[in-house]
Amino acid sequence: MSKSTRLWNLMKNGGLFIIFVAVTFKMIFLNSDFKQIIKTVSQVNIVYIVIGIVAMLIMVLCEAINIKRSLEKFKEKATLFQCIQYSFVGIFFSSVTPGASGGQPMQLYFMHKKKINISNAMLALLICLATYQFVTVSMAIVSLIVQFNFFKGAIGKFGVLLLLGIGINITLLLLILVVIFSKQIIFKVVNLICKVLERFNAQKSIKFREKALIEIEKYKKGADYIKNDKIFIIKTILITTIQILALHSIPFWVYKAFGMSSVSFIQLICVQSALYITGAALPFPGAVGIGEGGFLVFFKTIFPAQILSSAMLLSRGISFYLMVLISGIGIMFLQLNSNKDSKGVVKNMSMKNDTL
Repeated sequence: MSKSTRLWNLMKNGGLFIIFVAVTFKMIFLNSDFKQIIKTVSQVNIVYIVIGIVAMLIMVLCEAINIKRSLEKFKEKATLFQCIQYSFVGIFFSSVTPGASGGQPMQLYFMHKKKINISNAMLALLICLATYQFVTVSMAIVSLIVQFNFFKGAIGKFGVLLLLGIGINITLLLLILVVIFSKQIIFKVVNLICKVLERFNAQKSIKFREKALIEIEKYKKGADYIKNDKIFIIKTILITTIQILALHSIPFWVYKAFGMSSVSFIQLICVQSALYITGAALPFPGAVGIGEGGFLVFFKTIFPAQILSSAMLLSRGISFYLMVLISGIGIMFLQLNSNKDSKGVVKNMSMKNDTL
């Protein structure tokens, strides 16, 4: 993909994201006093807001640790700082693309630029994604069971989206596991790509098949290696659980910021777990619209009516919009470092040629 094509796709998805945000906030705050909302937000306990921001950074760190552990498992070198940047790449591009479809491909692209083997990078990301799906689905199902009476009476028609979100995420988890551990599926995908390529260029089709078969063997060995290392999987799931708990804790810290304490940490985690997976039911960039509207429905019996919109603004502001901004800045640094590395390689090659 050319640079101009990548830039166009980013602009297109970014424009779509901005339109969704603008329409969402216009609809939500249509009949609200926005000045009063801002005034209410400005009066919260800033200490708990800072704790919420730290929780989001812990989420990023946990994902980075899992990426690093997975890459090291396949003998790939990556610093924790680089993996934090890969995590930011996933957050940013998942947020601005429909159905969070851009996160992993762009992480793969930046890893490839750092000379990480494609098959190893892909397997590492799939392992992180599989454990992420497993934990989010498990937490949503447990939350639905534990807080069944609450959800039955509080979320109304959103219950359909909740069940649909759970169903979609379970299906996605099963597909990821099949891709990781089924060699036959991978061969079928390669054969399908080769058939398409044959129609345009038979020689390229042959070369692609040869390269793909080599990569598949590497990939399969890595998958078998992971499958037989249960301790590695358990540790990855534990780190992912901390990651998801940090993400889902944001409404609790917002709740505390307003000086309230009658609802427990566990209940707020359960409600947010259900809301989060509901966002998967509709393929909007970053669940924009459903995240905001869902918050107003899911948390309407927890936050008083007069501060509900302010709580939503803070919660989504910390867990989503602020993270999009921070991750965007993180990507800029990653791109600058990549450009420096590229210039360094060109300079070294030039010096070698001069010497020769």
